[in-house]
Amino acid sequence: NIYIFTPEIVPNWTGHFVLLILNSFLPAFLAEKIFLILYLLGLPYAFRYFVKQINPKNILLSYLSFPFCYTFLFLLGFYNFSIGLLFCFLSLAFWMKLKKNPGQLKWTIFLLTSVFLTYFSHVFVFLFLGILTLLDFIFHALLSRKENTGQISTSKGKTFLRLSISFLVPSVL
Repeated sequence: NIYIFTPEIVPNWTGHFVLLILNSFLPAFLAEKIFLILYLLGLPYAFRYFVKQINPKNILLSYLSFPFCYTFLFLLGFYNFSIGLLFCFLSLAFWMKLKKNPGQLKWTIFLLTSVFLTYFSHVFVFLFLGILTLLDFIFHALLSRKENTGQISTSKGKTFLRLSISFLVPSVL
């Protein structure tokens, strides 16, 4: 046998999985074109959703996503890294939603799913996402601690627990 499935769950599966599904009913050249179109449409929408979570009035910042679309790595064929960026922006948007609505389980599930998809897309983007969310949490925890009596609220603790669970499961893999 030439091809052997490895039992380890490793990153870089997202692009291969999507192409596997598209290749089941399309020729290879068309499946790749549709995959690239999905990415090139999905990344600006994911970035726009992220910008809306930060500040809904600054929709013009959405145009900053276009330099991320045609990166050097994308043109070289590193599609998993590029798809990882899409899921990274979605994860950041879901993280912002979770911070605004800490009691809703829906945003925790969305965050967990998008973090998993980021991990399965590219491990470097996953690490970058983890660093960004951790720094954001620390920054806002320090701001709330400075404004309050020096204690971190229980809602911040629950939010940190949900963030930790979202990143702990893929990190163990």
